[in-house]
Parts: sequence; C-alpha cells; structure tokens
Amino acid sequence: MPRGYRDWSLNGYTDYRGSMERYLWLPQLKKWLRPDEIPEYDFNRIGVIPGLIPFGRTGSGDHWCWNTQVNNSESEYDVLGCWYDEELADRVAPTFPAWFYRICLNEVCDFGTTNEAIEESRGYLRLWSQRLSEIHPGRWADHLLRLSEAQPTLYHHPKLLAHIQSFGFITSMKVDEIVAEEFGPLYIDQKVAWSAEENFGTFTSTTVKIKKPIPDDLEELNHGPPCPKCRTPLRTAKAKQCFKCGADWHGQPAAE
Repeated sequence: MPRGYRDWSLNGYTDYRGSMERYLWLPQLKKWLRPDEIPEYDFNRIGVIPGLIPFGRTGSGDHWCWNTQVNNSESEYDVLGCWYDEELADRVAPTFPAWFYRICLNEVCDFGTTNEAIEESRGYLRLWSQRLSEIHPGRWADHLLRLSEAQPTLYHHPKLLAHIQSFGFITSMKVDEIVAEEFGPLYIDQKVAWSAEENFGTFTSTTVKIKKPIPDDLEELNHGPPCPKCRTPLRTAKAKQCFKCGADWHGQPAAE
C-alpha cells in the first residue's frame, strides 16, 4: 500500500471508530476502507480486473481504487474512480498524494456563495493542506493553503449553457490544466475497464484496457444529459449521481 495511506491510517485519519475529530472527511469519500478491511473486501461485481485494491467508497456505491497493474513508483499506483453503474473507470491520478490533491481541487472549484460556505471551504483547504504536507510536502500542499486565502469568484465553464455559472476558489478549467501539467494528459479523459456490469454477462480480463481519448468534435458523445441540479454533463446517460455537485437520484429515472 502507498506510504501516505499507511501513515494516515497509523494516525487514525482513516478510521471513524477512533476520534471523529481526527477522521479525514472528504465530500467525495463517504468511507475510507481500513487496512484490515481491504483484504476481504467484496466489490459485489463480476469480472473485476486482477490487482484492483479499493481504499474508499462514495455514498452512491462507487469506489476509489489502486490499480496495481500500473506501478508508477515504489508502492505508488494509478488511482481509478470505479463507478458502480459503469464497466469503465476514470483514470484519476498516478499516485495516492496526487489523487488527494486533485480531489481537493475538485471540491473547491464550485460551492455555495454564502459566507458560511466560503468559510467552511477555507477551513477544509487549510486542513487538507496540512494533511497533504504530512505525506507529500511541497507545492501541492502549499497551493491548497494559498487557495484558502484567495477570494472565490464566479466563472462560466465553456462546456455548460451560457447562463450557468460556477463559484469557487479555482476554476474547473484550471484544475484540468493542473492535472494535465502535473500528472499528464492521460489523466484527463482516459478510461480503464475495471469490471463487467451486472447485465453484461461474464467478463474476464488480465490486462488493463485503455480507452482512447474522444476527438473534440465528438466530445458530446462522451457524456450523458446535464445534471438536474448544476447542469454539468453527466458521465453517461445511465448515471445516477453527479460527480461534480454530488446530487443523487438513485431509485429514480435518469436525469433528462
């Protein structure tokens, strides 16, 4: 397991049974998986690729996993976002600290405009900067701390309708630029086959399959309808949760 995860576990950041004050909370992570839970963890899926190790899950049943078939450095592996209703996972980051940095940036590129929401986001940025500096000191942790002192602004994402605005300490376009520069362009749009869907029948795989980036003129084919809350394009037409704003409509028809 990556050193950063091991260190956080030893410090009690990933175990809610200890002190909730020490538990490291993230909106996109309902529950960390403790080291003792991982060996016997059941995805409840067929055809999961060999070497996929989960370390957390979201409230909608998605998983954050290490793909140990892609070893980028000593005990550091590609991190995948494995969505429960899809057979393809997002390739999110090349290391565990990089994943945490990206998740933190995603959280503060769009949030509420109230003073309470702003100050809450500032507090989380300061905490996340401190935690990241414990396992990966340097410019990523420093950047999170600088963002906590910045002024949030309204902005428009070019892929959204003209009247839709976002509010954050950093724009989602800038986050994509940072990811491409720091991690590489492969971590923007590439997909990895992680399992078979429930109605897909049997599926076996011993190698990771990378989906080629979709040309710009076919970009709209890579998304589902807009989220009913924030209007961000969903990952697929079958998506039941918005990865951007967290809106969840499981048990209801897909967004239209």
